[in-house]
Amino acid sequence: MKLNQSLACWLLGAALVVSVLPFEVRAAAPAAPVAKEVEAPKSVFAIDPKAGKDPFFPKSERWNPPPPKPKVDVEVNAPDKPTPPPPKVNPYESFELKGFVGTGNGRVVTISSGVKNYIMMLGETKMAATPKGNYRFKIVKFTATGVVIQIDGEKEEKELTLPTP
Repeated sequence: MKLNQSLACWLLGAALVVSVLPFEVRAAAPAAPVAKEVEAPKSVFAIDPKAGKDPFFPKSERWNPPPPKPKVDVEVNAPDKPTPPPPKVNPYESFELKGFVGTGNGRVVTISSGVKNYIMMLGETKMAATPKGNYRFKIVKFTATGVVIQIDGEKEEKELTLPTP
């Protein structure tokens, strides 16, 4: 049996290692004491406004307590004080005649509700948005200088005239 060169080298190296090893095994020397594991200290962030400022937001006012709210004595459902009725709103205050075109009953008028302008003819009814609420109004008749309107739910009518410059 022929041995190749690499196998022969390996066998020779193994023989050298075995011949150098001592025959008796000495008792293992006592191991050096193992240091106990030391725990790293944990970070502690103390939030104490008296101790300093917020390092991330130094101008922050969030640590300052809000001012105390004033105490209000409220009488709930006081029998001797009736609740006052809400003030009467005049729905006609918001309406204004802006202009008209035509003659007689064929006029076309522009009426402003304070929020929007409405173009209407005689007898026409529209829902108008005003600063004081929504009202349905109707053109009742034309006059020589303007128009008469009536708001639903109101008994009275009001004449709107062009504003004088």
